[in-house]
Amino acid sequence: MRNLLKNIFVLLTCSNLWAQDPQFSQFYNTALSINPAYTGTADCYRAGMVGRTQWIGLQSAFNTSLLYADFNYYDINSGIGLMAQYDQLGVAKLSSVDLSGLYSYTVPMGLYNLKLGLQATYTTRSVDYSRILFEDQFNASTLDVIKGITDDPIREFTSVNYFDFSSGLLFYKYNKYWVGFSTHHLNRPQQGFYLDNSRLPMKFSLELGYKYEYHIKSMTDLDVILVYPCFLYRSQVKFDQADYGVYAYYNNLMMGLFYRGIYFKKFEDERNKDAVTIHVGYNYRQWQFFYSYDFTLNNIKIKNTWGSHEIALVHKFCLDWPHMKKVHRSSMSTPCPDFQQSVSSKKRTVRRHKDLHKQYRGIGF
Repeated sequence: MRNLLKNIFVLLTCSNLWAQDPQFSQFYNTALSINPAYTGTADCYRAGMVGRTQWIGLQSAFNTSLLYADFNYYDINSGIGLMAQYDQLGVAKLSSVDLSGLYSYTVPMGLYNLKLGLQATYTTRSVDYSRILFEDQFNASTLDVIKGITDDPIREFTSVNYFDFSSGLLFYKYNKYWVGFSTHHLNRPQQGFYLDNSRLPMKFSLELGYKYEYHIKSMTDLDVILVYPCFLYRSQVKFDQADYGVYAYYNNLMMGLFYRGIYFKKFEDERNKDAVTIHVGYNYRQWQFFYSYDFTLNNIKIKNTWGSHEIALVHKFCLDWPHMKKVHRSSMSTPCPDFQQSVSSKKRTVRRHKDLHKQYRGIGF
């Protein structure tokens, strides 16, 4: 009970706490949820799952899960994808289930490409009022809980369903950099359970990234370290946030370090700082495993939240279908690495240097 009261007090005294869409630290593994233009940016097929538990030290942690799969159909310059997201938060288990279909089209321009993305989502939101105590369930003289169900009329409104639409753009130069912009909730769907004045506000996202290659070579051997500085900015009504940092690939390993917040921005004399996140990943054949941990920096503090955990499993593969052999795919691939095809631990000969770029197709983000 003491911990519960402490957590409630901490939450109530947070002056810069705003509601927003669920977010992931591993945005390189959840790119489809950030911008539909990333659909089909892997070499062939891609499927993944991501699970996040945020602030596990609080009584009711925020739990979010994401499943997705997409395919790059080169013959028609298109990407097709499916995505499902489940989010649950709070004592009342406020939850939402989002089912999305995604499509992207690539406009090739030599070494440059422009991708246009669309997303259609069907959402179901629900809440469990039996986990909440209402005024008529208390004894006014002693504040004892009265057995029984509340008579509050809101108990009849337990779910809401709606359609949601989003779009995005992605511009990139092969093997160098990428810039993306997306707008979610274009139709501002009605998300309220009880009143018709709770429209979901639009969310805007901007993504930037660059690819550096560092070659470690001797007279006969060659290894490559890929370094990716990245930036992600999101804005939704009064909430805005930025992730910036770097991640690197070497052999079958990935490591990254990011900061989430806008340090120079203040609200009521408090800086916009959320967390520092560390990332690790490992590749085994066509499977990729990732883990990240958030060190909380905001007013709630890590000693109250115990931080946030996030894990991901990604599978990328190709099938030798006839149409796949007719198209030169490399110039249409994003500069982000395909981790499953990262340089093996064995040394490469210098004469194969010209072929290394072909091993880094697909999306790291």
